[in-house]
Amino acid sequence: GQLFIVGDYDNYIPVRTFFHMIKFSATGLFLWATAYEGSGGPSAFNPLDVQVGPDGHVVTVGNDVDFFNISPDGEVERIKVSKFNSATGAIIFSVFPNAPIGDEDDIKEVAHCMTIDIDNNIYFGGQSNVYAGVDVSPNRYMISKVSGVDGNLQWVDASVGGDDDPANLVTDITVTSGLDVYHSGSWDLGATVDMMIAKYCQVGCFGLRMKTEMIGSIDVKVYPNPSASSFTISTNGNDKAVEIRVFNLDGKLIESRRVTENEFTLGSDYAAGIYILNLQNEYFNHTIRIIKSE
Repeated sequence: GQLFIVGDYDNYIPVRTFFHMIKFSATGLFLWATAYEGSGGPSAFNPLDVQVGPDGHVVTVGNDVDFFNISPDGEVERIKVSKFNSATGAIIFSVFPNAPIGDEDDIKEVAHCMTIDIDNNIYFGGQSNVYAGVDVSPNRYMISKVSGVDGNLQWVDASVGGDDDPANLVTDITVTSGLDVYHSGSWDLGATVDMMIAKYCQVGCFGLRMKTEMIGSIDVKVYPNPSASSFTISTNGNDKAVEIRVFNLDGKLIESRRVTENEFTLGSDYAAGIYILNLQNEYFNHTIRIIKSE
């Protein structure tokens, strides 16, 4: 029932605005506020969103515009990700994930959406002219993942869409309990602008870029399903280790392990109910609903 507000704060210096976070109790009682400068004056911070992660701490994403401080020739725009201790307002981290050095004088990126997964990792999407530190054509759609512990960049993709078209944009993003990442947006295909939806795995590989020569030969089976005892999982055709995660329908992680066998069992100690089983490695990402019967 507590309320968090993120915005900008004018400190009466022309143009420059500070990042500002405020917390109120469920009854409207003011609890704390914090504000700090972005890249320096003149600059402006444009807040995008504020969310509370599974660990209870507050995460914000916004766009920091620096006028001539980094680049004397023009404007630099970077995405800022910040995390606060929800009890005290103390800054846990505040970073520019796609531009950590601070001397990127040609960067232009804008966030339009964000989400947090069950492990407190942060995802945001929008538009950018960078791809993992390598220049690409401007106005590419962009999706990034950063660590919820220290804000370090895990991966970024800004490589799809026609050259230099403002229509290339990620407008919404979500992560399932099985940690599949989906985003929607618009995509310039050269002659038309279409709606787009894309799916990513947890290492940042865009689904269509996975090793398709292997996908067709991997046969994933779970049996028996439903089961009153344990489940046997078979991944015939796979020669790589597989990361296993099992979630209940509330998104709680029940089991996580890494297996190297093509056939293994799990679930003998699960309570009766429905679970989500996710298996993934560099070749495939497979999610199956399993049912533990009485």
